[in-house]
Amino acid sequence: MRPITCPYCFARVQRSEIAYRCIGRAGRGPGCEPVLDKQLAERPFIAGNDYTIADIAIWPWYGALTLGQIYDGATEFLQVRDYQNLCRWAEKIAARPAVQRGRMVNRTTGDPASQLHERHDANDFLTKTQDKLKG
Repeated sequence: MRPITCPYCFARVQRSEIAYRCIGRAGRGPGCEPVLDKQLAERPFIAGNDYTIADIAIWPWYGALTLGQIYDGATEFLQVRDYQNLCRWAEKIAARPAVQRGRMVNRTTGDPASQLHERHDANDFLTKTQDKLKG
């Protein structure tokens, strides 16, 4: 069996129809973007009406990619802005405070105010970002 390269497929049962569609696309142009966009046209989140572990698992790959936060040039190359439902979902999740905090932890690049190399306490977000430690 070919390895599963799509986070959506990984989060679902391997034998599902969507998983097979994604696996079939691997290495042939757009990956799961069209499948995810179609799924998100019918519901606000990946698995339905509620934010679930499926969204948590998939967003760091497809959400961040859709918003241009990872893999320079991939957004244009994959034309992800054409997938309006995927974009809506990515923006909605990126706006969540917990996601914004989570993206700071262990970050070593970018704005020093968005880098929290180690997190041991909730107050670390306020007192131990790199801009505060180096300042």
